[in-house]
Amino acid sequence: MRQMKPLFLLILLVLAPMVIFAGGKAEAEPAAAAPAEEAIVLDVYHWFGPEMRDAIEEINGLFKAETGIEIVYESAPTDQYRNVIKIKLASGDAPDVFGVFPGTEVVEYSDAGHLAALGGQSFMNRVMEGSTVVTRGSDGEVYALPIDQNVVGVVYNREIFQTVGVDVPETWDDFLDVCQAIKDAGYYPLALGNADLWVTQLIPYAMAPSMIYKANPDFDAQMYAGTRQFNGPEWKAVMEDYVELNERGFFHPGILSTTYDQTIQLVATEQAAMVVNGNWIIAGIREGNPDLDLGMFPFPSVDAGETAWISGAVGITLAASADSDNLDAAMQYLEFWTRPEIISKYLMAKKAFSTIKGVSVDFDPAAGEIGAYLAKTNTYPFLDQGWPTGVQDVFLKGYQSVFAGQMSIEEMLQSVDDEWAARVAD
Repeated sequence: MRQMKPLFLLILLVLAPMVIFAGGKAEAEPAAAAPAEEAIVLDVYHWFGPEMRDAIEEINGLFKAETGIEIVYESAPTDQYRNVIKIKLASGDAPDVFGVFPGTEVVEYSDAGHLAALGGQSFMNRVMEGSTVVTRGSDGEVYALPIDQNVVGVVYNREIFQTVGVDVPETWDDFLDVCQAIKDAGYYPLALGNADLWVTQLIPYAMAPSMIYKANPDFDAQMYAGTRQFNGPEWKAVMEDYVELNERGFFHPGILSTTYDQTIQLVATEQAAMVVNGNWIIAGIREGNPDLDLGMFPFPSVDAGETAWISGAVGITLAASADSDNLDAAMQYLEFWTRPEIISKYLMAKKAFSTIKGVSVDFDPAAGEIGAYLAKTNTYPFLDQGWPTGVQDVFLKGYQSVFAGQMSIEEMLQSVDDEWAARVAD
């Protein structure tokens, strides 16, 4: 048999695969795989407390399960958060979603272009319009999603009230009489943790709506216009009543060295009958003593025949960074929070009132009691929400100085006026 020539062999080797392919007996090589779509990751930064971590992680997990979007969540204490977020915004390192304190900071951050507008988002139709008053910018646009409302009032032990034989007071004079009766019975009438600066403001916050803003809702606007001042009769009356509670021995000893956590323990161990604080304190008291019969009523800084106003306002917001590379995903995240079944999980854990229409959370009988008051009286936002940045800080230190005997009421209020003037001038 004759041997094949080398050229013939070469041709055969080249043609053979083509013949086989034409006969349908060879598989085509697979096409190159398309590059996998990169997973979206949202950075979320907030001041949610540690007691909220489980609820937040549950919500974030549900969001990821539905959308595939990963949430990298970080929280920080309030004071630290406030400083860090300012640095992040100034350096162009803003999280995709973050909290903004209602009121002045929403205006400042939106004016600076840091916040994405929410007015065109359909999910905003689920939000109570009144709760957006303090989440709007100077242009009237909504820039932050309000996700809860809180109230400052008097949390009290119903069993102690029954033992002492007193009823919920409806006027200032009634309140003083109730405090005296409780003191005479061997309890501390009021727990107060003024070692923590932010706590110092809560009693004035509870008083001022009835004593100042009920008669003059434009008080702050007049401050901005320069026609009103803190060192005047209105705020002097508030501070004098605050100091009177201390002078009459209605607080426990050492209020300047007592922390917020310690006030929780004073109420939980039934040493103190009342504490003036936000509804958020209820969860901590319940944790210390689940069996307490607690109630909550408005601070009665009114005369007979008048109805007390309640200090109530949006406490927590979520905002989207205008510079986010994942803005659509950030808006998905905000929309997710407005769903009744999602916001209810948060509100149950936070022990707070809803900003979403049709959502009512029965999280505690004490909150239910003050909720009934909310249905029939007016509220006024937390005072600092309408003040220039920095004014609240001077107030907080001033409260401590007055109780330490380092400043008179007039000196303290004048220092706040000076800070206001400086901030407005800037």
